[in-house]
Amino acid sequence: MASGGPAESEWGLAVDLGTSAVKAAYWTAGNRAGSLLPPFPSTVCRDRDGRLHTGTEALRRAEDGPECAERMPVQALLAQPWALLDGEAVPVADLIAALLEQVLRACRPICGGGPPARLTVVAPEDWSGSARGELAAVLTSAGLPGPEWVTASEAVAAAWTRERKVPAGEPLAVCDAGAGGLRLTLRAAGRTAALSPGRSVACGGADLDAALWERVRDLASAAGITEAECVGPSAESEPARRRARLGRMVTGLRETLSAHTSASLVLPGQARDLLVRRSDFEEAADGALRQVAAAVEALAAEHGTFRTLVLAGGVAPTPRLSDLLAEALGRLPDLAPGAAGAAVLGAIGLTHTRSGGGDGGWGTAAPYAFPDDEDLFG
Repeated sequence: MASGGPAESEWGLAVDLGTSAVKAAYWTAGNRAGSLLPPFPSTVCRDRDGRLHTGTEALRRAEDGPECAERMPVQALLAQPWALLDGEAVPVADLIAALLEQVLRACRPICGGGPPARLTVVAPEDWSGSARGELAAVLTSAGLPGPEWVTASEAVAAAWTRERKVPAGEPLAVCDAGAGGLRLTLRAAGRTAALSPGRSVACGGADLDAALWERVRDLASAAGITEAECVGPSAESEPARRRARLGRMVTGLRETLSAHTSASLVLPGQARDLLVRRSDFEEAADGALRQVAAAVEALAAEHGTFRTLVLAGGVAPTPRLSDLLAEALGRLPDLAPGAAGAAVLGAIGLTHTRSGGGDGGWGTAAPYAFPDDEDLFG
């Protein structure tokens, strides 16, 4: 395929193929700090003609036909090489390639039509070498360069160290809260190796959505909406299509309540709105959020106090999370700029540092920079 725009002489890409969303950032010779691309859902949907759809179109189609969609392709790849979509076995590698194609389409107007010179992939802390190898094989078969690997906590800590000029060796904790769970890791500024193994806490977006749904059911019952009229997203008796819509509604409600004090929810089949307050969400999620505070206290008890705790990931802006961590630490945690995309921008900085050599530390690569906002290659 011909180039879609003026090609840069050198450009690179950092990608985080997350549980619920794909985050990516690119860098060029003239913009080595990097710029974020708009995130999009990880869902891939196959239509009746065999075409694969990504982004919001995939979400729309998945609501109408959930049996045609795979919501977590990378996790599916680690389980088996095939996904069953509407009764058809589809290579999971094709689903991941479709996600990558959307990323590359967004890069084309600036970076041209060729592949990036370097590719950095943000990988979960607990991924084995074989898991990385499986994803690397998919990436290289799509015409991309062999990936350089970085964990989310390493990327976030490196970027924070550069931006805030944290003294080398000073401990800082990174709380990476995404849709699939929350990971707490203690690192030392300017060092590659973590000071402690990451601690996983069941406080990701999916966990908070489940807690919020239980509260919504209680509110619906109090408003006179019967159990039969208000069935949760995980209930086996509910048609799959309605479960998918309910699940998306609850996620949207949680995100709204993280930014506003109340929101209206219209449940399927109901003519009137259900008012849900942030306090309802905080009460429902209190148990899961307190587990995070307890993990932070345990980390400090085991390794000594640390002055900095950086929140990153899509769940990081949850207000009650910051409040409970402040109680545990005696001071407010820090929110990484553009928390959901902090890891991919940090990964770009590490890419430049590593190419410059050195002792394996993070150095002084470019700091955070945020934007104003077919086949893979011909």
